[in-house]
Amino acid sequence: MERLISLAGIFILTGLAYVFSEKRASVPWATLAGALALSMTTGAVVFLLPQSKELFLFANRAVLKLLSFSGEGAKFLFGVLALPPGSKGDGGEPSLGYFMAFQMLPAVIFFSALMALLYYFCLIQPVIRLFAVIFRKFMRLSGAEALSASSNIFVGVEAVFSIRPFLEKLTRSEFFTVLTACMATVASSTLAIYVSFLKDTFPSIAGHLISASILSVPAAVMISKTMIPETGEPVTMGKIPEEDKDRHSNFMAAIIDGAWEGMKLAA
Repeated sequence: MERLISLAGIFILTGLAYVFSEKRASVPWATLAGALALSMTTGAVVFLLPQSKELFLFANRAVLKLLSFSGEGAKFLFGVLALPPGSKGDGGEPSLGYFMAFQMLPAVIFFSALMALLYYFCLIQPVIRLFAVIFRKFMRLSGAEALSASSNIFVGVEAVFSIRPFLEKLTRSEFFTVLTACMATVASSTLAIYVSFLKDTFPSIAGHLISASILSVPAAVMISKTMIPETGEPVTMGKIPEEDKDRHSNFMAAIIDGAWEGMKLAA
C-alpha cells in the first residue's frame, strides 16, 4: 500500500506542477518519460539488487568511518567539549554534554575540505561525468544541466563552479533546473550533518541518503521541466562541457578553500 501511495504521489505532484506550468503546450513529455524511467530503474537497482545494497552499505560504513576521523580531530582541538554525551576521554574525563558547535559542525568542515581535495586530484570528476552522461541521455538535458545536477550529488553549492563559464548563457528553463536539482539533492557537507544526528537511531542513514540523493535528480527534473519548459536553445545541448580545472594552485590551497566553505556553512 505504501508503494502505491508513493507511485501515486509521483503523478499527483507532477500534475500540480503541470497546473502551474508557464507554458503547458511546451512541456517536454519525452523528458518526463525519461526521468520517470530513470527514477524507476534506479529505484529497482538500489532496492532489489543485492549487489547494490552491499554497495550502499559499504558507502554507509565509509561515511561513518570518516565521521569518526572528524570526531578524533575535534577532540584534539576542543578536548572534553568534543566528547559525545555519555562517553569518556582517554584520561577518563567525562563528557560535558552535547555541544553542536564542537561535536557536529567540525564534520561539515572536514567533509568539505575532503571533497575539495578529491576534486583537486580529479578523483570525483570521472564519477560526476558518468552520472552527467546518464542524465543527459535519459532525460534529454543540456550538458550544463546534467553536469550541475550530477555535481550536486557529491558536492554542495560549489557544484555551480562546474558550469561557471556557462552561467550567464543559461536559459530560464536551464537555470530553474539547476536550482531545483541543487535544492533536491543532499551534498556531502550536508550529509555529514544528517548522519551525525541520526547514526545512532538509524545506523544505515548514510547509504539511504546517498541513494535518495541520486533518486532526487530525475524527480527534480520532472518538476522543473514541467513548470518551466525549455523554449530556448541551450548552448550546451548535446554535449557535456569541460569543467574548470584551475580552481586551486596546489592541494593545500584546495584543502584551505574547502575548509573555508565548510566553515561558512557551519556558521
